[in-house]
Amino acid sequence: MNPSIRARLANAYIRRQFRNRPLLEMDPVDLRALVERLSIPPMVQKSLIRRVKVVDSVAASAPPKNFAHLQAPVNGEWHFPNRVSADHTRLHQVVLYFHGGGYVFGSPRTHRAVTLGLAAGAQMPVFSLDYALAPEHPFPAALEDAMRAWTWLTHTLLIPPNQIAIGGDSAGAGLALALMQKLRAGNKTGPACLFLFSPYADLMLSGPSITENADTDHMFTEDTIRRAPDFYCAASQAGDPLVSPLFGTFDNFMPTLIFASEDEMLRDDAIRLHDALQTANAPSTLVLRAEMVHVWPIFHNIIPEGKKDLRRTTNFIRAHITP
Repeated sequence: MNPSIRARLANAYIRRQFRNRPLLEMDPVDLRALVERLSIPPMVQKSLIRRVKVVDSVAASAPPKNFAHLQAPVNGEWHFPNRVSADHTRLHQVVLYFHGGGYVFGSPRTHRAVTLGLAAGAQMPVFSLDYALAPEHPFPAALEDAMRAWTWLTHTLLIPPNQIAIGGDSAGAGLALALMQKLRAGNKTGPACLFLFSPYADLMLSGPSITENADTDHMFTEDTIRRAPDFYCAASQAGDPLVSPLFGTFDNFMPTLIFASEDEMLRDDAIRLHDALQTANAPSTLVLRAEMVHVWPIFHNIIPEGKKDLRRTTNFIRAHITP
């Protein structure tokens, strides 16, 4: 099926803004500022966004009485589907989201379009984690932040794990998978389901699509992809399942929904992850689309393919989280 005209225009825009820039030659602070400028947050009521700031973990030991004073041992943003949900004093069902950006850039603000879309579609709050970024904070800093967020949701806010969906895009999807490996290693209960947009799950870059799709990927060059792991981890760490969760274990894994473009360099991360899940008899669905930009569901407000697949994602979440 041919991509829509809007998808083609989005591909051209992303290619011009990202692929044609020497991203990893930029100072990380300047790169983050650039991405913030290029991101266009959706026009929504400010009451649907609540910022969470780091406080001492002891001070956050009791569930908050209201969101106006919501603090935690993590940074991030709550994104709510409506004002009624935002005014509730207790949380019962939650989506935990990890943004992409190669572990170097991105933030809850740059990804508000997708997280607010998820909140509206799933009709439940989304907590978008503002995790520590490399190279200032290399592995395992982001994973430690993810683990703190999970512990805060389940032990402080007392949300049952089976009432939480976890998802992310690109490096954020890899972080979600790494968190699953960490939870499993500690024999801890995981979430109800997992959804992954163009997962970055192999920092050893062993998938053939890294080379095969070097010219068709609209967002990154092969040089950028191959240099990116050096910002996050040491070469000796790249094969660790907590860094490259593709090499983890998947027995008794939760239902997983995976998206990837047939034309992106990370295509084979998604395909091999799906194969590993199927080999472990874990429920997994892989959605491959031709001629889509990396993480196209983020552009659900612009392209029909993004709208369709974000809806598919929220239907998946609702199917696995029931009242």
